[in-house]
Amino acid sequence: MKKKQTLAMLLAAAMVLSMPVGAYAEELDGVENSAGLVEPYIADKEAPVLHDIQIDKTSVNAGENITITIDATDDLSNIKNFSVVFYNKENGREYRRGSSKENPLSLTINISDFEEEGTFELTTLWLDDNLGNYSEYFLNPIGDEQKLPKEISFTVNKNENSDNEVPTLKTISLDKKSVAAGDSVTVSLDAEDVGSGIKNFTVVFTNLKNGREYRKTSDNPNSLTFTVSEYEAEGVFQLTTLWIDDNAGNYADYGSTEQEIQSISFSVKENGNADLEAPVFRSVSIDRTKIKAGESVVVSLEAEDSGSGIARFSLWFRNKENGREIYAQSVQDNPYRLILETSEFEPSGRFELSTLWIDDNAGNYEDYIDQISVKPFFIVINDDPVTPPPSDPETPSNPSNPTTPSRPNSSTTTAPGTPIDYESEKPDPADEQAVEAYNFWQNTKREIRVYERAGSLRVYVPADVTYMPASVMETLRVENVPVVLQWQGHRIEIPAGKAQPKQPLKAYWPMKTLCELYNA
Repeated sequence: MKKKQTLAMLLAAAMVLSMPVGAYAEELDGVENSAGLVEPYIADKEAPVLHDIQIDKTSVNAGENITITIDATDDLSNIKNFSVVFYNKENGREYRRGSSKENPLSLTINISDFEEEGTFELTTLWLDDNLGNYSEYFLNPIGDEQKLPKEISFTVNKNENSDNEVPTLKTISLDKKSVAAGDSVTVSLDAEDVGSGIKNFTVVFTNLKNGREYRKTSDNPNSLTFTVSEYEAEGVFQLTTLWIDDNAGNYADYGSTEQEIQSISFSVKENGNADLEAPVFRSVSIDRTKIKAGESVVVSLEAEDSGSGIARFSLWFRNKENGREIYAQSVQDNPYRLILETSEFEPSGRFELSTLWIDDNAGNYEDYIDQISVKPFFIVINDDPVTPPPSDPETPSNPSNPTTPSRPNSSTTTAPGTPIDYESEKPDPADEQAVEAYNFWQNTKREIRVYERAGSLRVYVPADVTYMPASVMETLRVENVPVVLQWQGHRIEIPAGKAQPKQPLKAYWPMKTLCELYNA
């Protein structure tokens, strides 16, 4: 294994641990020292610690910037980034931002040119290290949650150009009603916004017979063009969702039951090359079962697809002892082989294959983990010797090449940033509690759509909410975003690719059911 930086070795001495034994006793033979004892090792199990927060200004005009800087430390793998949520409790507006890898301790928020007067409080701060450990801090913590070290807020001054109005749809149309597989479809939108102007729009076309969908977002206010898959089967695709965004962050959404979009559809002609079948799994293998932290394993796949051909496969290996997961995905040039890397700070332990997805070029896919009776696994051995430090250093380590899991891309027939809404979820306007829950989940779906960071999106569900709408689960499935739900004392982890498939007539997922499904 490559040698770690001196500071990393010195810092680790303060937390010297013994190599785990018991379940791994046989696998870990050969890493003992001359005295017959297992050597201590450098592994990062500790979350980062937040000490202080600073804001460069507390009063700002619309269109200006504010900068947030934190003082934080991490014991080994170093701080990767932090994220904040600023919330205006008067109008429900939020600013959610994350720092960059290049500047992990500072971030800048650009205030919208159309932001109305009001005060935004820092309500939540997340802090991540390069191994995936994280800590969370709250303005109003519940139970054993950690409290922010201080209250931070900024006020937007009076703005004559503020915009709180949603866009209005006039008409929407298609350039053709019938297409051949492989042809393109152009959608034209006529909408208006009296304040900031239309930014873009998103459409979802659904084949109601087989569930196939096209989800596309325009890069301009007036039109978008997309290509129908060359493997698409004959059928009718109905416009089931339209989402219009303005430049101030307001949006209007239209569902399949709303008259404005009910008549918009296109049909695909008969296609002899149609492919609606998922790939057929044969076997999966791994090149070795013992590696040192920082090394990699090669995973090989055997599978067949009689239609469009295999496009890629993706998988997760999970350490059941500490819950850590490592993700990898094959590349287009070699869809049957991938390299799964580990961090040099990965604790020792056994990783077993927990998820295996195979996609074909037509967008069909399936999770094949239940077809594998004996799951491939590998043992990570972290046996780096530790040198006792002469003093306590003040600077955290800074590994040169940290590796962290990343989420997979969306499938070929979907696009990130796509709204998913079910009409049945809309509450009675007179039921204030139901309206609050509905608005909370609507905001959550928007967070999922725009989420681009590695690691899991973390959502803190209000204590009085007892269910999750089916459209949230569907958004997680389509966008392939991993999420952690902190909910009434439960921690419900839904990995990327493990969201439940859409089920007819199912409008909600009760919290109790989610706990059972995801072992929370």
